[in-house]
Amino acid sequence: MNGQEILDEVRVLINDMGYARYNEINRAYRKIGRLCHYNWLRGESQNMLTFLDGVSDYWIDLSGIRVLKRIWVKGNDTGKIFWHEMEESPPQTFEGHAIENTQSDGTDREDRPRWYKIIESSNQSIKIEVTPIPDTTYYTKIEFINELETVSRSTVPSMPESYHDLLADMAAGLILQKTPKTPGDAQRGISLVSNAINDAVNGLVRDSHNNRTRSISPEGRRFCEFI
Repeated sequence: MNGQEILDEVRVLINDMGYARYNEINRAYRKIGRLCHYNWLRGESQNMLTFLDGVSDYWIDLSGIRVLKRIWVKGNDTGKIFWHEMEESPPQTFEGHAIENTQSDGTDREDRPRWYKIIESSNQSIKIEVTPIPDTTYYTKIEFINELETVSRSTVPSMPESYHDLLADMAAGLILQKTPKTPGDAQRGISLVSNAINDAVNGLVRDSHNNRTRSISPEGRRFCEFI
């Protein structure tokens, strides 16, 4: 469903065909996102970052990305191609790794990058430093959590379509609790919100993990991993 169709469902649930706000729908969307740890918004890209020979600092464009999860480096070990997960290190730990990769003459030992630290951020980009410094070109893949879009008239929420009705139920429940018109509206609103939360946790969480979006690698992940 798009935003207009979700709003139409809300209107039926609250018995007000003139209701026109998307505020509660977006509040419900953000609430469900937090409950489910935004699992359906997981993505990955192999085009965001390439390590270059002798270069230690890199900017990464995170436009539209909420959380940077992991950076992987493609390495050619023993004649086979493997993806190696990099470790994000706090500054003090990172400097220790950098010292370990300094040769006796004071020059940097170049190799496949294994650690990185975030050294700067600007608008929707971050700057990272890596160690060891690359000894050749290395390709990467980055795992991330996308930003949650704002629902409006033509927006189709990114969550699995079979759960779009949860947005209508929760939004209607929020409205009924806030502005009840009959004695039973507030209690019905509480029930709608409670049932939507239960469905999100018990159903959406499970299904969005098993049926990940097309942009996400089939590589399995522990579902209950907190962001």
